[in-house]
Amino acid sequence: MSNNLSRKILLLGGIIILGLLLLVLIVKTKQQPAPTPLPETQPPADQTTVLPAPELATVNVPAISFASFKTPESSVEVPSKVKAYTFRNDYSLPFVSMVGQKLGLTESKSEGNSVILYNLDEQSDKRGYLTFNTVFGNYEYASYGTFPLPGQGTVNQKVRSYLLELGLIDETVDCDISYQRKDIANVNFVECHRNWEKTGLPIINFGGLLNIPDITTVKDLKVGMVDDLATDNPNIINVSTGQNGKERPSDFNTVTVAVDSQGNLLRITSNLKMIESTIEFTENDMLTPQEAINRFRDSNSLLTLIVPTDENAAWETVFPDNTAYDLNAEVKDFILTYIENPFGGKSLTPMYLTQGTAKTTDGYNVKFLQAIPALITQQSLSGEVAGLMALVIPTDDPSLKLKTFNPEQRTQTVQQTASPCVPAENQLSPIVSLGELGMLGQWNINAPSPEHKSDQFGQFAWFRSGRWYLIPPPGQSLPEINQIMAAFQSLNLPERGGYNPRELDALQNEWNKFNFCPLRVSGGSPTLLGYGKPGTVYSIKVGRSIVYLNTNNDNSIYYEYQPVSFLRPSTGWIVDKDNLDNLAGKIAKQLNLTSQESSKLAFELNLAASKVVSKKLFVGPVPQTEVDSKIPLSVTPQVPVIRYHFYVSDSVGRVTAPTIKPLVRTAEMILELGAAIPKL
Repeated sequence: MSNNLSRKILLLGGIIILGLLLLVLIVKTKQQPAPTPLPETQPPADQTTVLPAPELATVNVPAISFASFKTPESSVEVPSKVKAYTFRNDYSLPFVSMVGQKLGLTESKSEGNSVILYNLDEQSDKRGYLTFNTVFGNYEYASYGTFPLPGQGTVNQKVRSYLLELGLIDETVDCDISYQRKDIANVNFVECHRNWEKTGLPIINFGGLLNIPDITTVKDLKVGMVDDLATDNPNIINVSTGQNGKERPSDFNTVTVAVDSQGNLLRITSNLKMIESTIEFTENDMLTPQEAINRFRDSNSLLTLIVPTDENAAWETVFPDNTAYDLNAEVKDFILTYIENPFGGKSLTPMYLTQGTAKTTDGYNVKFLQAIPALITQQSLSGEVAGLMALVIPTDDPSLKLKTFNPEQRTQTVQQTASPCVPAENQLSPIVSLGELGMLGQWNINAPSPEHKSDQFGQFAWFRSGRWYLIPPPGQSLPEINQIMAAFQSLNLPERGGYNPRELDALQNEWNKFNFCPLRVSGGSPTLLGYGKPGTVYSIKVGRSIVYLNTNNDNSIYYEYQPVSFLRPSTGWIVDKDNLDNLAGKIAKQLNLTSQESSKLAFELNLAASKVVSKKLFVGPVPQTEVDSKIPLSVTPQVPVIRYHFYVSDSVGRVTAPTIKPLVRTAEMILELGAAIPKL
């Protein structure tokens, strides 16, 4: 490859004008400075530009009715007294500052609905930061100094005492669970949850009930415990509950604290909501179990969810006209519980909940959940989601509120320098709208396990096909706060206590795995690479709607377009999904691609393949004439444009391998590599 082709390429993303995306590529070398930037069209080279995502296509919960409704023989035992809790929904700066002062944090910055308190003094043992979402109460603390955890007793006891002292938990929270990790030596992790016995009832994530095994009843669930179907994570070891090798259930109602072997506080991350006030009700204030069953039988529930038991069954087939009438149902569980909304919940109020299975009139098996408020006074709130209504509860004097204030959960943010969130299309299907509870989607991509060598799936490697996930609200862009956090992550920190502090920085990405990137709908995703003489500027217009754009630091541009239908190629390869990297290498060798280009090709093929269920794939080259006609690309000034796109689908029969000619390189050229699946 010539010197010109190996010079550094600066790729600048652009804007959409009348449905066209303007991309600008600038070739820059040390010998010749880059030309003057064009006004208002060129973001910094290392900036990720995310265009607004299309509105997600959701379905409403089908209308249901029951022809038969078989209930368990044993009924619910209603306690003589039940409490209802209201969560704090306004985390004031004075409270956050009070917590920060106890942690030795001296400076602060507010941005959007988030606050960061920090101490960057290299001479201070209290060096670190606390980020706090002032709406949801999520928070995370990171220590980059030496902060001995105060108190006496075991590590678990000291963690709980200190969190109580900071006002970050209340007496209903216990810190009984601990574990370690293979990938982070000499660090103990303490897990805190709100104790169900102390609150009086279990605390359930409504949508999460779809993920429990069929052989498990809701009554068997225990706080902080995982089931056999939970996602594997071989890094999790020495769990006090004995459940080694399983991902920890920390998606809600959890504070996790990291402490090193010397007793120093390292990290805190929390999505545990803080209780502001409590009110007590008697048995006479609630519906009787039989009254609740009658309402369920009459389909008069406040919160309902019904899904096919076969994840491959089409929603429209199982629920024609989005209905499920005359179900023959068998109730498996009938309990009194709390239902928590992990993102925007306002309270915990007692709820009657049923879980069961049913058969439709067409013979399809379905799973259903129903919930209604147990309090008689809440039966008229038919327009709101169960368990999410704000209680009318007398509140304390403001000065007392501050004393009992419970903080946050980790901040829901989108990093400005984050890599593209992939895969994009059909990550979750179906996506069911649950009103105030949010959106619930079924993950339907067979992403690799955590042991998988490739990192191309990033955080999504932890998700299991068929599992259901709540979709969090979009995160805010917090460039100033992110810049402060980046300053800590760039510190030159020596190993201490047998572990590397950078390992904990990496762990934060895992703790944030439930914070989805905005979902997108796309038909495919090419990567553009430009080559030319020093100072050459290419203006590129894509003649199709673009839903995502990322300008990478490795001198390439990645974009995604709205779905398009390519014809199935007449030639191609049949390959196992696990061997796509080998096929990419074979194609790259035939095309005479560079190592960087070969890596991009492998990325595109694997990304497309992740959306195909079959383990055996067909991969075929799409003629450039077809690509040009369906995704027009114009380049100014005119230079050769070579576009290699590949069609990826289920394998069907035998095929003939195509003949591929090596890439003919020129000093000035645009190379595009992409892959797409059949349009659904």
